[in-house]
Amino acid sequence: MTSIRKWLDFFLSKPSRSLALVLAITILTHLPTGFSSFVADDYMQWAMIKGSPELQNLGFAKADPEKPFASKMMDAFHFFNPTQGTNQAYQDYGNLPWWSNADASMVPFRPIAAITHWVDYTWFGDNLVLHRLHSLVYFVMLAAIAFAFYKRNSSENAIALLATLFLIVDFSLTKSFNWVIARNSYMACAIGIISILAFVNWRTLGRSRDLVFSLVSLAAALLTAEAAISTLAYMGAYVLCVEKHKSIIAKIPPLLPFILVVVLWRLGYSASGFGSNEIGQYVDPVRSPLAFLRNFVEVFPLICISQIVSVDSIIIMIHPEKRIIVSALAWAISILCIYLIWPILKRNPISRFMFVGSIVAAIPGTALISGESRTVTFVSIGFFYLLAQWILTLYQSKESILRRWTAHAILMWHFVLPAIIAFLLTSNLSGFSQQSKQYESIREDMEQGSRSLVIVNDSSAMFYYLPFEWAFRGFDLPTQINILTPGLNTYELSRLSERYFEVRIAQGMPLHHLSNIDSIDGTEPFIHSAYSGLFALGFFTTPQHSPKIGDKIRNSDMLVSILDTNSFGPTLVGIEFVGETDPEDKVWQMFDWKELKYKKMEILSIGDSITITGPLDK
Repeated sequence: MTSIRKWLDFFLSKPSRSLALVLAITILTHLPTGFSSFVADDYMQWAMIKGSPELQNLGFAKADPEKPFASKMMDAFHFFNPTQGTNQAYQDYGNLPWWSNADASMVPFRPIAAITHWVDYTWFGDNLVLHRLHSLVYFVMLAAIAFAFYKRNSSENAIALLATLFLIVDFSLTKSFNWVIARNSYMACAIGIISILAFVNWRTLGRSRDLVFSLVSLAAALLTAEAAISTLAYMGAYVLCVEKHKSIIAKIPPLLPFILVVVLWRLGYSASGFGSNEIGQYVDPVRSPLAFLRNFVEVFPLICISQIVSVDSIIIMIHPEKRIIVSALAWAISILCIYLIWPILKRNPISRFMFVGSIVAAIPGTALISGESRTVTFVSIGFFYLLAQWILTLYQSKESILRRWTAHAILMWHFVLPAIIAFLLTSNLSGFSQQSKQYESIREDMEQGSRSLVIVNDSSAMFYYLPFEWAFRGFDLPTQINILTPGLNTYELSRLSERYFEVRIAQGMPLHHLSNIDSIDGTEPFIHSAYSGLFALGFFTTPQHSPKIGDKIRNSDMLVSILDTNSFGPTLVGIEFVGETDPEDKVWQMFDWKELKYKKMEILSIGDSITITGPLDK
């Protein structure tokens, strides 16, 4: 114990030693290995930046390998958009399913982050380890900048060291690090902190160059990730909590240049057609203010609780009708935690600055219905400063052994355990693999060439990424895809004629993020991994765009007819294959929820039916 204390004293004795420790731990816990794979959006981005002749030949025009550099930067985060034709192209191919909203749009504009991914594919090809080593450069940059920020605002080296260590091993941030396309989240955070530092220097030293540098940094952060708007939260919090003015009104003028930058960015962003629209997974506060307000009430406390318990995205595993219970509990715990740190907030203006900045920074994050890792990075800046300050206060309380042991427990939970998890996730020594096994069950059929694929049910509503991932891996691509159902409820599939099939689902087919997943006997577990599939469905549509009785929808080479519905969704759906390919010549595939793997399925004979089991009935 004495030797440990000596080492701590050594690293705390000088800021340079503390920074060296921070950088060493950052690298050791996030050094990548070759045991992992790209994930979901990464494959889409690969197609947008590097291009794929195979996808281009299937109608994916934006996968053109020869398109100009500027187009690659504009399209680096392009998922789908009706005015640019990708909605229709993907619906014609089938990776956007028949229940997707034709007007849905998901096109973020992140050119600075896009340039770094272009460097990846230009210099490093498809080598994931090199991509992640590139990411590590920005992650180390975040660690160094965060330490400088905390040291600038605290006279105690221990607070700066602890807060930075909490930040870099945080589970949410590690998740973003391990997802290459999510690099923008911590890049924007690093640039945003630079802007805040320059802002504080401008306000304390009065140098014009600091004002200019802060404005330019803010603009750069916004062009890296939309979440950088939270930078403004800390600037406002600093003026409100640290600076002394005669009135609240007098605190507004210093913020006006920065508000102008945000307004100009948003105007240009929206006018150019960027952003999300008409999907349930993201709620645009400008286009849908009331929906954003409703989302705020549910998601805001979840972001707060994710910081406190160091685990995010809890809500997507909860039954849709029970989520309000979790949100109410999260509100209560969050308010209790404010009570616990209230003595610190009362006596220390810097603590109030960090608190208000963190709270206000959480508001933009409520645009994402899950409140997951990409939305909480800016929130973590202030939270971990307060946590470090609170732990130090508890530890220095010599009269109370309980307080000191509480400090030890929090240190274990927020640093030691996350550091181990960060190492395991990044090295992939945990055995977890993102690689899809979907192709393996039908490899022989697909290698025969020019085959369409019918997926009668899915495991996680990730079919949008199928053509991108398969093209990346060099698999034989289907000429078209037919997604019959999301696969989250048990249903009966019947073949009534050569080309006509019907789907009967008594509970109603869940098609959006607010739908219900039910079992045949009515069992509704409070927590289940299948509920996360509903969150994925929010990527394609909204409850307002649910199909109605009598609707006829053309998707891929199917004509889908909505024959009956209930309050949860369609209960009877007709599917007619109207293209040139006979259903007998297609490859049929299903997901077996009991064995948790995809299997080849033999096509039904005319007049036959089969029950496809859902996740709650396995």
